[in-house]
Amino acid sequence: MNCNESQPLLDFLCDGALEHKDSALVLDHIKACSDCERQWRAQENLHVMFRNERKKITIPVNLTERVSYSLRQEERGERALLFGRYRGLMTFGGVTVAAAALLLVITPYQHNSESLKAKQAYSAQSLIGDLTADVGVTLVDNKQELVRELGYELKYLRLPQWKLSKIAVYRTNQTATALARFDFVKVGASGSQSLTCYQGPRGVIKSKNARSEDFAGRRVTFGQSGLYQFALWSVSNRDYLFIGNMSSVELRELVRRS
Repeated sequence: MNCNESQPLLDFLCDGALEHKDSALVLDHIKACSDCERQWRAQENLHVMFRNERKKITIPVNLTERVSYSLRQEERGERALLFGRYRGLMTFGGVTVAAAALLLVITPYQHNSESLKAKQAYSAQSLIGDLTADVGVTLVDNKQELVRELGYELKYLRLPQWKLSKIAVYRTNQTATALARFDFVKVGASGSQSLTCYQGPRGVIKSKNARSEDFAGRRVTFGQSGLYQFALWSVSNRDYLFIGNMSSVELRELVRRS
């Protein structure tokens, strides 16, 4: 095994995701290669650091219950307001007027239900906004834990020149579909670059006001939001979103090679 073969597997080795035979081959190479050994030590240190940081995060007691209670109270208030508005019509207007009033009451809730379903999808722009604010994410230690949190299998893309720095679950609320989030870094001649990759079930990530084109054998939406370039596409029943602080040319090349 040479460096080009072993380096993309270092992160999987650190997570314990390699088969026993592959682990042995990589470890044998690390013992004989000082460059790969340094990268392996750096990966181990990163994982230890993120495990320690994750342990510091505390969630307030009964937070979920308090949020759920507040939402129920708000919904009850809206219903009371709507029924109060049409109570007179239902009392004095007879069956026909009562039926019309009920229709007026029920229709907005049907519309709200449909709107809620539509809001299950994330937009690339909102994901970039939450990325810069660093909200909506829960760190996990490894890819096996990530899959357990998501409830669906992941399909990985190869990014051999990038170093994984963070694994997290992204979710805006308990009813929304959770996304996988991977943060990468790369240091080159032009300086440090960052790359965030989101993955979710097909159709859960959308984009507004961005153009799609046939690129590298897939339909890709390229766009820009603030200082970030992004690329969004779907393949094998998964949505992939790349967000990076790089030029559009560099992002295109990264999508082409992934």
